[in-house]
Amino acid sequence: MSNPYFLVGTIQFPIHDFSYVDKHIGALTVRFVVEDTTLAGDVQPVPPQPYTDDYFVGVAGSMSGTDAFAHFSDTSHKYVESVLVGTINWTGARTVAGQPVFWCCQLEDLKGPALMQFNDLAAKYPGCQVHVVTALAARGQTIQAVLTEAQQLGLAGQNVPRHPPVLCSHCRAVKPQMGARRAGWTKLTEPVAGTKKTTSQWFCGTCVLPAPAPQP
Repeated sequence: MSNPYFLVGTIQFPIHDFSYVDKHIGALTVRFVVEDTTLAGDVQPVPPQPYTDDYFVGVAGSMSGTDAFAHFSDTSHKYVESVLVGTINWTGARTVAGQPVFWCCQLEDLKGPALMQFNDLAAKYPGCQVHVVTALAARGQTIQAVLTEAQQLGLAGQNVPRHPPVLCSHCRAVKPQMGARRAGWTKLTEPVAGTKKTTSQWFCGTCVLPAPAPQP
């Protein structure tokens, strides 16, 4: 059985979206970087992380990795806060025109605590822009440095299965990873009409199996 991913923070990375292929080159991180677009007062630049060409994946809704590198390298931009929100040892990418395009967190990907934190930062710094920055933690900084930062911030870590859990097709209970049949679980397999394929469903020991489909 493959080892689980290790997720830190509150970002819901799409590890079970199989249109993304894990490239196994480190980890992805998501940060909220607050830029002082008002330019009021004497605000000193706070870089989100080291500036390297291959570090930034992109910024939600506005910038590619190249654009992000240029933007955050420009010292005329001023920043008031940079917060690590989530990281995971998964580097999922889709292939576009023969090149890997890594997953980049968008505003619509912010759910629950992550969205609350984003809104809290926007309220804390009125008139400033909160960037959602996705980056690779493989070269720009070490994964251990990211985890140390997460620990300092008090972010909780958890193991996440590499594959989504199997659910009972009736009551949606989670099938145990081992010993399912001993626990009374039953797998029902049926042919897909007009093809050589089959479809499978699992049922827990407390649910009644559906009647088999009539044979043609």
